[in-house]
Amino acid sequence: WNAPGALEVQNSSVAVSDCCFSFRGYGEHSMIKKEYKLFLQFLESVEEAGSSWHFAAAGRLTVTIRKARAARWERLLRSANVRPENMGIWRDMAEKWEAELSQYDKGSGTGKKKQKSADDDDDEDE
Repeated sequence: WNAPGALEVQNSSVAVSDCCFSFRGYGEHSMIKKEYKLFLQFLESVEEAGSSWHFAAAGRLTVTIRKARAARWERLLRSANVRPENMGIWRDMAEKWEAELSQYDKGSGTGKKKQKSADDDDDEDE
């Protein structure tokens, strides 16, 4: 269950660097003023220029982070033990991208798609 803390956030600041994401804003919910903060350290480097964010409906913040290097990460955050309590895996998106992610060579760690070999003939004219 995810319920928004505030439908509107004031004085917000969002920052993406090569290692981190941070958000800070102030809102009101049930007549109580609150400060909202989030700081995430990523497992690997990201690109500030290729990342984006926007406020969405019902008090949500949508963030897209561009990886500096295409690869399947073991996890999102640097720490395996510390993460926000309400953070989880978006299963629908994981399933959606599984086929494309499985094309990456897991063993090399290069993050490059596997190249077809001469033996991988897709021609059906045999």
